[in-house]
Amino acid sequence: MLRLIPRAPQKLTVGTLKKKLEADGFEVSECTIQRDLQSLSVLFPLSCDDRNRPYGWCWPREGRVLDIPGMDPQTALTFKLAETFLQSLMPRSTLAAMAPYMEAAGNVLGALGEPGFARWPDKVRVIPRGQRLLSPDFKPEVLEVVY
Repeated sequence: MLRLIPRAPQKLTVGTLKKKLEADGFEVSECTIQRDLQSLSVLFPLSCDDRNRPYGWCWPREGRVLDIPGMDPQTALTFKLAETFLQSLMPRSTLAAMAPYMEAAGNVLGALGEPGFARWPDKVRVIPRGQRLLSPDFKPEVLEVVY
């Protein structure tokens, strides 16, 4: 159920969550889901938008990534390499959405006892086949609007 809840500003109503759980083979009532969400919001940083009905549930936009089970070293390495080499190719909104995962990947690689595997991103380089082009100067606010 926790994996189905989106990050803010998106939100998920209890009715929609019930339909998704039923599609996954879980038969529960809306009252049970609501009660479980209330209980889980004590343990996890879940937010309930109760300004209007139906109430919507979401994870905080800037909150830590909750990955059940935890991120394995191979996944962490993949995220770090993607951050390093695809940063100029991905839209800024995608990079912002991926920031908590990139931070979690850095934490996983930093906590590894294997210095070789953890330092892999420092040992790999991508060299373009052609001449590297210089990006033009522009205001960051304009780029955000364009993306």
